[in-house]
Amino acid sequence: MHPTSPFRIPEETHRVPLPPVLVALPHVLLFFALLPSPTPAVLAIRRWILLPLVLMTSLPPILWYTTGDPGLDVSLGMECVIAALRASDFLLLSVPEHEFQREGEKGQATSGVASKAKWLFALLCTPRGVGWNWGRLKASQPVSRRRFLITGAYRLITHYIVVDILSTYLLNPKLPFLAQPLSAQPLAFRFAHSLLAGILIYAGLQTGFTALSMIAVLSEISRPEQWPDFFGGWRELRSVGNFWGGFWHQTLRRMFVLHGKAVASLLPPSSPLRPLVRLAVPFLLSALGHYAGARIALGTAWRTFAFFAIQPVGILVERAVFPARLRWLWTAVWLAWTGGWALEEHIEGGAAGRKVRLGLMNRADGQTDTMEAASAAAI
Repeated sequence: MHPTSPFRIPEETHRVPLPPVLVALPHVLLFFALLPSPTPAVLAIRRWILLPLVLMTSLPPILWYTTGDPGLDVSLGMECVIAALRASDFLLLSVPEHEFQREGEKGQATSGVASKAKWLFALLCTPRGVGWNWGRLKASQPVSRRRFLITGAYRLITHYIVVDILSTYLLNPKLPFLAQPLSAQPLAFRFAHSLLAGILIYAGLQTGFTALSMIAVLSEISRPEQWPDFFGGWRELRSVGNFWGGFWHQTLRRMFVLHGKAVASLLPPSSPLRPLVRLAVPFLLSALGHYAGARIALGTAWRTFAFFAIQPVGILVERAVFPARLRWLWTAVWLAWTGGWALEEHIEGGAAGRKVRLGLMNRADGQTDTMEAASAAAI
């Protein structure tokens, strides 16, 4: 095979630039696997042929390739795992054309190859299921485009400033956060720094989501009510379970939960392990996705994996030990403690000190280089 071919398999220890075709290929194969066929038999055969191809093309970027940017590498690893899980969802666990409907649709997916292709494209571009019968989030109350854009601009500026200020503090080697390893810092400092890093991640994701929603509404690709808030309300911080199930973004919720139910269904109906499996599998899949991203970007990822994989333990402990009125405190302690594992791994892997043109704060204090935006590094 030619040495410059995008399908050449390089050595794992020497990552090479990622060919764009490898990013798009799993999604293109999945799209064609789901297109209508003349007969159900032909459709089934095509799906069983393309399913392993989707899974095989999702794996190489995790092992051998890089985008050249650590933040984008994290997103790349997550996307590879998501592509594989989405194929499992739509080709093994669900029958989209029979089970999924958009609001206002009646019966099966619209007829005609072109119409079904458009319907399928809309399905694949709607990870939260807003406006679909399977989505947990409902469309928000209609507002005018002008009001939506004004509110969005306020949010965008606010979250940008938060990212800027926290990036200046948390990712600057000259300031206290990186003066010593996180695990060696006093408990109060470690707790505070972990929570500040969480806020940085939250604000970074909000910045990206708000910018995307404003572009979509401004260009009239979608309507304001199709963009409900990315995160839940602050009241959901009252417990670890509510944090993950109600506050944190629900972009991948259905896919993770569906696989949890599928694995649990393999156990006897009376098995006491079924609820535990339904709880644990979604977090394990999330851990796998974040592991893949951190592995590409940092070369090490086990503490990142552990942070997500152990979250069911925190949920079980709070249910068994803490009364409802104290669970908010347990939530803060638990997330700050376990989050510190992933945070320190990212620091050791070089997440701090990455430079992009971002900061107002850095320009204000005379620094010409700024730090990496949080949204790309912590989906």
